[in-house]
Amino acid sequence: MNRTFSLGFLPVISLVGALTIQAGALYDNGPPDRTNGFEMTHWIEADDFTLDAPARLENVKFWNFESSGSFEGSIVWQIYSNAEVPPNSACCPADIPGTLLFSGTSTNLTHVATGFIFFGYAEFITTFDITPVSLPAGTYWLALHNGPLTNDTSLGRVFWETTSNVGARESLSRVSPFLGPWFSNSVPPGSPSDLAFQLNGVVGPSITAFAFNEDVPKIRFTTTADQNYRVDYKNSLADASWTTVSGAEMVFGTGGVVEVGDPDLKVATLPQRFYRVELL
Repeated sequence: MNRTFSLGFLPVISLVGALTIQAGALYDNGPPDRTNGFEMTHWIEADDFTLDAPARLENVKFWNFESSGSFEGSIVWQIYSNAEVPPNSACCPADIPGTLLFSGTSTNLTHVATGFIFFGYAEFITTFDITPVSLPAGTYWLALHNGPLTNDTSLGRVFWETTSNVGARESLSRVSPFLGPWFSNSVPPGSPSDLAFQLNGVVGPSITAFAFNEDVPKIRFTTTADQNYRVDYKNSLADASWTTVSGAEMVFGTGGVVEVGDPDLKVATLPQRFYRVELL
């Protein structure tokens, strides 16, 4: 399982991240505006998202229009880094997907009609799980395609819906065989369009403080209610593996800050110890 963790060490303190958002909805790009969409069979469609804190992505929800019988029953998903393009560059949009970080095929997919019809195309809400993906805070791109990448006919007639919540980066498309440049989604030309989707998962823990009580170090970190955590350590980052702190094999999240002690650390003889907090 992919895990998200915070890292620090004693007695020289290092903290990574301190922002916390609610469990469940990690990112919302806005509801569908029911006025347009972009084809996701002969094309693969992409839109950016930003995480304000480290998080583990687990689920995707998006809205689409489609003709009868055109949905393949699965979605190929991809997550890219963000590649910044120099201002006023003639070649490309302002930012584009960079390195492909993760990809897979949807699991536990649900595909439910809303009853809304747009010029003969039915609207659906599609929700699916992904292989859990742990990402640090930052900007990324989500790309979706109807069915396997070998399904690339232009007659697919499945369209990822747009949203009126237009951000700084416009949505982009890549035509089959999905190896060439990214093209701007603009309707009309010059008017950027964003896509309607949500990302769900769990916010990562953040180590917020270290303290000493009678020479026993205390590690405090943020938690999400009903999530379990484990605290591990290394005496050197060169060590091949992590060791679990005694008594911290499973720490129950309260939704607030919890404190875990490391009773085995001998501060007088050990110059430093590195810690991480993992989602279980």
